[in-house]
Amino acid sequence: MQMLDELQEKGELGCFALTEVGAGVRSGFIVKTTATWDAARDGFIIDMPDASAHKNWISQGLVADWVVVFANLMVNGKGYGPHPFLLRMRNSDGELLQGISIVDMGGKTVANDLDNARITFSEVFAPRTSMLNRFADMVDGQYTQVGPEPMRIEVIGQRLITGRLAIAESAIVAVRQLFMKTQAYAEEKVVNGIRGPMPLVSLPHLANLFKEADEKLTALETFSASVEARLAMHLRQGTIPDEDLVEAIAVCKVRNIDVATEMEHRLEQEVGSYALMADSGFIYKDMLLCCKFAEGDSRILMQKMARDELKKAQKKGVASLIMKDIITQRDPVLRDKAIKTFHLARALQAAPSMAEGFETEWEKVYALADSICDAHIHLRPRGKEVEHILQGHPELMKNLQEPLLVSRL
Repeated sequence: MQMLDELQEKGELGCFALTEVGAGVRSGFIVKTTATWDAARDGFIIDMPDASAHKNWISQGLVADWVVVFANLMVNGKGYGPHPFLLRMRNSDGELLQGISIVDMGGKTVANDLDNARITFSEVFAPRTSMLNRFADMVDGQYTQVGPEPMRIEVIGQRLITGRLAIAESAIVAVRQLFMKTQAYAEEKVVNGIRGPMPLVSLPHLANLFKEADEKLTALETFSASVEARLAMHLRQGTIPDEDLVEAIAVCKVRNIDVATEMEHRLEQEVGSYALMADSGFIYKDMLLCCKFAEGDSRILMQKMARDELKKAQKKGVASLIMKDIITQRDPVLRDKAIKTFHLARALQAAPSMAEGFETEWEKVYALADSICDAHIHLRPRGKEVEHILQGHPELMKNLQEPLLVSRL
C-alpha cells in the first residue's frame, strides 16, 4: 500500500496486461506469455512465444510507467499457471525498458480518446520481488503457496468482478440518461397527429417505449444495487465472494447490457433524424458493444452459467431434478430454470463430450443461461435480507442511505 501511495503522489500511471491477441473475446482466459524462473539472477524472464501472445486492448498502455503483466509461471520446466507480475516499463526519462515495445492497437469505432495499446515483452527480466505474492511466492528458489487459497485462474478472475459490475451498472446508467435526454427532446418536438400538432412523446408507441424502458431499467437498477451491496462487504473484508455472488455479478453483466442495448436500439428507431445528431448521445452506442466484451465476454459467462447449473443438477440426481424442481416446484421462474436444465442435460447425453454438446445445442445452452438470469433477479435479496448480509458492517449500512440504494432495495 505504501508503494501505491508513493506512485499516486508521483503521478505515475500503471496498466493491466492480461488480454492477448490470440485469445480474443470469445476464447476465455488464455495466457501464452511466460515468466520463467531464473535462479542465477533471482528473478523471472518475461517472454512471448509468438505474436498471438502480445498483450492487447491495454488501457493506458501507451503512457503507463508500470504494468501488471499476467504470465504463465515456469519453474524448472514445470508450469504453475497464470500469475501477476508488477514491473516498470519506463525509466525516469520516460523511455521504454529493454525488451518492451508498445504500439497503438489501432483506431476504434468509439472511445479513441482511450489509448488501447498492444504490448510486447521479449526476454524482459523481472526481479523476484516483482511477483505479486498474496497467494504464491518464490522462497529459496521453490514455488510456495502463501495461505490457504492457492493461486489459480479463478482467483485472478475474482479480481475482475469489480470491473465487471461497474461495466454492467454503467451500461444501465448510460441508457437511462439517453432516455431522459431523448424524452426531454420528444416533449418539445412537435409533430402532426390525427387531431393536429402534438408533442412527439405523446405518440402511443413512443410513450409505451418510454414506459417499458423505465420498468426494465428500474428492475435492473434494483437488482444491481443488491449485488453491489453484497460485493461491497467482501471488498471491505478482503474476502473472495462466494459462487452465488460471482454468478449474480455475471448476471448483471449479461442482462444489463442486453437490455440496455435492446432499449437503445429501439429508441433510436423511433426518434427520426434526431438520433443521427452528434449531440443526441446515440453516437456513443458502440460503448455498449465494448461493455459486452469487456471484463468477461457475455457469451462466455452465459456458457459458464449453464455448465455450473448442469453440475449442480448432476449432484442432485435426475430423479430429484424432475420430482422436486420440475413437478412440485410452484415458483414458475424456478420451474422454468429446472425444465431448461433437464432439456439441456438430456440433449447432451447424445453428444461425444460436453464441449461438443455445447456447440451443437447452443440454443438450449443460452436458453438455460437466460433462465438462470431470470432466477437471480427474481430471488435477489430485499430490504431486511440485505441488512442481514451486511450485519456487522456499519460503514456499509451507512452507504445504504445513498439515494439509489434506498430507492432500489
